[in-house]
Amino acid sequence: MINNCIGFIIKFHREILKMEQAELAEKVGVSQPVISRLEKGEANWTVSRLCHVCDALNLDVKHVITQALLFKNK
Repeated sequence: MINNCIGFIIKFHREILKMEQAELAEKVGVSQPVISRLEKGEANWTVSRLCHVCDALNLDVKHVITQALLFKNK
């Protein structure tokens, strides 16, 4: 469930930046299908991967985790 919440938040912020999954994937050093699976909650987030994605989107990791936990509990 938390994977879905994090994925939703990441996708939301990526789309605000008008960034394609392929562009984010390139910045993070993974393939576009990996980003797709993470955003859909079909793959597990690692701390390292979350940090890299947040860096690429200029997001604070703590903020993303806090938002995901709040979203999960609603």
